[in-house]
Amino acid sequence: MMRPWPPEATELLRALWNDQDLTASECAAALNAVGFGPLTKNAVIGKVHREKMTERDRPLLLRARRRRRAARRGDREAAGAIASATADKPPR
Repeated sequence: MMRPWPPEATELLRALWNDQDLTASECAAALNAVGFGPLTKNAVIGKVHREKMTERDRPLLLRARRRRRAARRGDREAAGAIASATADKPPR
């Protein structure tokens, strides 16, 4: 059975997700530890999407997605350009 999220839990989730950059599992564990549980990773992911929380900066993931999309389209030149442009950038 689904129960509503208290406003305090939503505020804490927003802080954990955006400010502390925790994973969904870590957010669920933190919320459970302070008594807002039992929550699962999937419950946190659903709430993040429903609240339209900003997508976090994941440059390596975004570059990989661009390369895969270009490769699927058959645009090998663009995929190669993306790979060479990002090869010299250090990982975060």
